[in-house]
Amino acid sequence: MAKDCNNDTNSILITYDCVNQTFTYPASADTQFGVTFDGRPLWEILSAGGVINREKADALQSRILGLATAKAPQVSFTECCMKNAEGESRRTRIGFVCPFPGTYIHISFTDIEDEVSVGKRCGENRQDDELTGLLTRRAFYNAVTNILEQDKAGVAAGEYAMMHLNVIRFKAINDIFGSEAGDKVLRYIAQRTMEIFDEDDVACRTDADRFILFTHSSGEELERRIEEFLEILTNYQLPFEIACNIGIYVTCAEELPVDAMLDRALLAQSIIKGSYTKKYNYYTEDLRKEMLGELEIVGMMGPALEERHFVVYYQPQYSHSTGMLVGAEALVRWKHPERGLISPGVFIPIFEKNGFISKLDLYVFEEVCAFVRQSLDKKNRVVPISSNFSKYDIYMPDFVEKLEEIRKKYDVPVEYLRIEITESAVVDNPKFTNDIICRLHDCGYIVEMDDFGSGYSSLNVLKDIELDMIKLDMLFMSKDAENERGDIILKSVVRMAEWLGMPVIAEGVEHLEQADFLGSIGCDCIQGYLYSKPLPEEEYEKKLSCSNI
Repeated sequence: MAKDCNNDTNSILITYDCVNQTFTYPASADTQFGVTFDGRPLWEILSAGGVINREKADALQSRILGLATAKAPQVSFTECCMKNAEGESRRTRIGFVCPFPGTYIHISFTDIEDEVSVGKRCGENRQDDELTGLLTRRAFYNAVTNILEQDKAGVAAGEYAMMHLNVIRFKAINDIFGSEAGDKVLRYIAQRTMEIFDEDDVACRTDADRFILFTHSSGEELERRIEEFLEILTNYQLPFEIACNIGIYVTCAEELPVDAMLDRALLAQSIIKGSYTKKYNYYTEDLRKEMLGELEIVGMMGPALEERHFVVYYQPQYSHSTGMLVGAEALVRWKHPERGLISPGVFIPIFEKNGFISKLDLYVFEEVCAFVRQSLDKKNRVVPISSNFSKYDIYMPDFVEKLEEIRKKYDVPVEYLRIEITESAVVDNPKFTNDIICRLHDCGYIVEMDDFGSGYSSLNVLKDIELDMIKLDMLFMSKDAENERGDIILKSVVRMAEWLGMPVIAEGVEHLEQADFLGSIGCDCIQGYLYSKPLPEEEYEKKLSCSNI
């Protein structure tokens, strides 16, 4: 694997394993870049060795981790200067190929310095894009670099802006109307861009449907031009509206290379990608901090799982009529040795995006099984415990088998374990989810639907899904005494569940008035701060032993 498929001695191929989050490096990498490629992430090796600067390393990390969560095959290329083993700055083409989303990414590095030099000498280095007439990427970089050098004061004063533009659902245009129609759209966008912006501004088409523009305008003038450009796009004659998302980076006193400006504009654009309501978005330092914070979480998650920094808390469930503790829900907490508790609201969305959530959910389920086994061995009282699983989990091809493997490892009777599935998992693919639920039933599990009523399709799918219990979203409860619509809906849901033979658990109950009302309409099982907050294992064990029997 030291050479690419063309056996180009100027190329190396590195593979990133998306599942295990590890890199495989060829021996030739050490020779080409003059640094040691060990077990560290690629961006850390290149940055620490001085091959690229920190800004480019962050951009490389963002690109790779972004591809790791892609939902469709991806192929893209970029170019930047990298130092070789002799310390020379060489133009390098970086390729990213992700043929099977979520499995692995091939990253190629090809030294094209000589190719660029020969092209320039032979007059083969085009300065314009053949399709649109805009600058090529290399010509764009050169033009912007010259502007940055010639007007440092204007750049520092924020008089310029770098924009990254992406056509929304351009692939659909090609698929429905053909590539010729798609090419016409791209030429139209290029023409309108140069009509609205100044002649001194520079523009480039980087990929099929992506454009970049560096303009000597900012503030109200910039927004006026953007609004005019977006309005003109809607006039293009197609059965549906042509729309774009634009990310904008306004220059400042911080001196940045072209690559870094583009990365910031791209970050701003990625926040609104696919939106028809918000067409453009500005880069802010908060966005960058959020991205870096997310990357930090991603970098810590693997070691945290191995070192058992994730701990399980248990939130008791009570019968409101008897005061008896009748069940519990397992909830995960991240106890970082230096940062303390990291909120699930911070790390859960990130794990859902990168797929790590499945590893974490199975880890929690195993911790629950270990706790139940320990309680049984100690002759302690045991009640059923619910473990949460999302749509990302149930789509695993061997989801049920993995649960059974863990349960049997600890020899835990299935009646002590409940499977809690989010509403989105049920709504997104009812038939598939029901097949999984039927397999769980075959193994003896009780299956609950979490956050019932938080979405829009709960009632519609209940007739087709063989759920055993539902957990009510307490947003149904009316906060306004004069507005009883929520209470009426809640009564109807509880009554409907009773007709279907499905017990109901109300979670998020904080006030006695709420619990009394729920009891009056037939919902006796309560979970929430009224009775108990989520507890560490030892505290939960004590509370369970003291509960009424």
